[in-house]
Amino acid sequence: MNGLAAGRHPTSSTESFARAPLEDPGTAPEVWLSAARDLPEIRVDDTHRVVILVAHPDDEVLGPGALVADLVRQGRAVQPIIVSDGDKSHAHDPTVHAAHLGEIRREESRAAAGALGTPTPTFLGYPDGELAAHQEAIIDNVKGILNAIPGDSQLTETTTPVTLLTHWQSDGHPDHEAVSRAARLAAADLRARGRPVHLLEFPIWALHWDSPRQGWFPVHRAFRGSMSPPLQSAKREAAACFTSQITRWPEGSTHQPVMPAHVMERLLSVPEMFVPIAVPPGTVPGCHDGDEDVDGLDHLRGLYDASRDPWEMETSVYEEKKRAATLTSLPRRRYSLCFEPGCSIGVLTADLAQRADRVIGWEPVESAVRTAQGRIRSLVRDGTLSADQVKIEQRALSIEEDELGPEGSDLLVISEVLYFLPRAELAEIISGLCARAAAGAHLVAVHWRHPVTGWSGGGSDTHEVLMTEPQLRRLHRDASHRDYLLEVFEVRSPTRSEGPQAALPA
Repeated sequence: MNGLAAGRHPTSSTESFARAPLEDPGTAPEVWLSAARDLPEIRVDDTHRVVILVAHPDDEVLGPGALVADLVRQGRAVQPIIVSDGDKSHAHDPTVHAAHLGEIRREESRAAAGALGTPTPTFLGYPDGELAAHQEAIIDNVKGILNAIPGDSQLTETTTPVTLLTHWQSDGHPDHEAVSRAARLAAADLRARGRPVHLLEFPIWALHWDSPRQGWFPVHRAFRGSMSPPLQSAKREAAACFTSQITRWPEGSTHQPVMPAHVMERLLSVPEMFVPIAVPPGTVPGCHDGDEDVDGLDHLRGLYDASRDPWEMETSVYEEKKRAATLTSLPRRRYSLCFEPGCSIGVLTADLAQRADRVIGWEPVESAVRTAQGRIRSLVRDGTLSADQVKIEQRALSIEEDELGPEGSDLLVISEVLYFLPRAELAEIISGLCARAAAGAHLVAVHWRHPVTGWSGGGSDTHEVLMTEPQLRRLHRDASHRDYLLEVFEVRSPTRSEGPQAALPA
């Protein structure tokens, strides 16, 4: 077996979570404390209204509770929205009735809101454990709530900025991830309507099943919440309100608490971490810096005018090893149709043809297209490839419908391409690529980690835009090489349910 198919990596964050029962120790708090110690401290713009969108009662405390306490002490308005009542947290206990538990958990959240000083949460009442199946309705609800936020004295309702706090998009719990997707889509809608929105995502369950060494949660680009004793004390006081989760409940139950003591201690002692997420068509401060301009087609033509092989694809040991890592990362042994935009002179294209029945490569520079086509013809002549297996076209990605790749690709390989695309169009191009791909397709992205024009944090910062695309779920991240970042994603419908889940903490 090859790469992910050989079992080297869990296939998704939800599988990673499922493989790490809460009874297990999980990652030690000290590990996260060390990783978070030198992170910059989070600051929420004081002109913004703050909304918390979470899946279950207690998430609004266990994720951002200390930050919420800090904002309230500054006199800021913070509105919690809780999407489900968490009434399946005791599905293992036949004596517990879901409706009764739901009311208990709502009351616990009301008490926690009192402890933190926020208004009573808004409860949306969607079915616990099934939020992915109700995502469109959740999005509509959230958009309605955000649109109803009143304007400040010098701002209109439609321009009052909003900071939206929600679950990290790969937290592992299907409900958490569904709410995160809904938050991103609602935020994108508001941004498109001209309303400024900042999106911050926080981990809960990733602190248990992930670690800085494994690297699923992008701690390297997170911001840290305050660790001041008064704020930590306020968070602990609010967390203590959730007796149905942290004690043997109902009274006299022989079952262990849903939230084991070591899990709670980690959530209450590790610094809160927040990842700023770019919301198209704008960006969140902290996600991107540098100029909006990128090196475009004229720049690429100049490179090929100066050299037939400007990146030394044919001779560089570095490029050879990067191609090998790309091929090793492919989750399947064989694909039907591979699409490679920006295929350059066709070196990786030829390698991909060994793993796919058909390969379509696009390259916008005419001289590079001629070189790639010549390479493929040579491989056909010597019998390495069949006559119609690979097609090289002089085309470039854009937001136009017919410039988003072929329909039905089950593999998309995007290597050193995204930072050449217009930043204002990047999110829309990625969305279009995903929409045209086959269900369950894999997308492999490989990009230079050092500064490039328009991406002063590194070309690999373009992967942040991939992470905001609801049709993509990350399967694998390899940041082991100092010069490039390699990630593998699955293309899926943003509303696809993860299927029934048993005994997941709510």
